[in-house]
Amino acid sequence: IKLRLDDFFSNGQALTLKHELGYFKEKGLIKNFGETVYHKIDERSIELEFQNKKDTYKLYICPTTSWKYFYATLPVAVINSDDDEDGKIGLQPRYLIQEKVFDLYRHFQRNTVLHPSIARLYENKILVFDGQHKIAAMLWGERKEFELKIYLNPDPKSLNQTNISAHDKFAQTRFFSSIMIAKL
Repeated sequence: IKLRLDDFFSNGQALTLKHELGYFKEKGLIKNFGETVYHKIDERSIELEFQNKKDTYKLYICPTTSWKYFYATLPVAVINSDDDEDGKIGLQPRYLIQEKVFDLYRHFQRNTVLHPSIARLYENKILVFDGQHKIAAMLWGERKEFELKIYLNPDPKSLNQTNISAHDKFAQTRFFSSIMIAKL
């Protein structure tokens, strides 16, 4: 895996999940990614149709923004990275970091994922903008389905600012060494 990661990251420094998915497809490790997802929404649920099957998911509403969202475990074939594309600004704020992907790959061989990656449903596509390192790492571990929290019609500027703030001033606080030792 380390040698294959080295091969992937030799393609450049500004790589995102979209590039890794393309690499996996090129190498025959996945058949496809970023496929179209059709949907029907009612007040309480959303029905997704992809790969000739339909699934229904409960809708939730954010009490602050009133944005609708749902949770789903979806196949790699329907996810993609929320990158800038065709003159449209994407919500993916970072590039993949090789050491982080490898460390997470090793971690997920024995440990659970604590929370889902976050995406939006935009123009019939599932676009991941938070948690790309998790998905990238699990792909190296041959995972083919991923847990996601997916927003419907969020305000992109507000969501982008929230995502940036979450990785900056509201980044998860590290444990103090004394607390870590006590917990272990």
